Amino acid sequence: MKNTSTLLTLLLTLVASNSFATTLTGSPSSAKLTIYGVALSKNTDCSQAKVVGYNPEGTTYDFLQNPNIVSGSIDPGTYQCVILYMKALLTFVPATTVGTCTAGQTISRAICNGGCSYTSGSPDADNILQFGSVQTSAATNSQDTAHADKVFLFISTGSAGDGSTGLAFQQPLTAGSPNGIKLNGALTVASSGGTGTFVVDFNNALNGGTTPCDLGPPTFSFR
Repeated sequence: MKNTSTLLTLLLTLVASNSFATTLTGSPSSAKLTIYGVALSKNTDCSQAKVVGYNPEGTTYDFLQNPNIVSGSIDPGTYQCVILYMKALLTFVPATTVGTCTAGQTISRAICNGGCSYTSGSPDADNILQFGSVQTSAATNSQDTAHADKVFLFISTGSAGDGSTGLAFQQPLTAGSPNGIKLNGALTVASSGGTGTFVVDFNNALNGGTTPCDLGPPTFSFR
């Protein structure tokens, strides 16, 4: 099948591994993550996912700046799963003071911690992700940022997860699985090529009802 180039633009990205109440909400002015690559799969279980723009050293992006994360050649077709290959370390700044969240304060936290489990793996020589066993995060709590792991964030149309149970970093092997996070609509790549925009909306995801200040799960879609 002929390859065609498509640009994936990650506008906003955020994920939290802990459950939370939504009584004291707001939005961040900055949200930074280190990304090693983005993988795409035509399968809802995220198998045979090819990494685009792989960088083993990783690049840190502020996702409120609408960054272009990856650009590369992928086969035409309909993609049901997106995987963010990332470091489980989030650095964010609340835009407003809400509960335990203070406007302008820089907060770093391990977003897979305290027993959070993730599917291990790495790209092979053809940049196809090969998944291994499920492992437990080395970070003991959200403040243990020194032990933030390198993880896959699974976002699939076949997932029923909302990111609030700590299962976002495990492969969704069956339809309706709580693993991963729900992707609201697949990415279709035409044979003529084109541009895809990956939208992650965390408006009002700031949570000032926990200690420390937290950010809640977003919604994911393509447009």
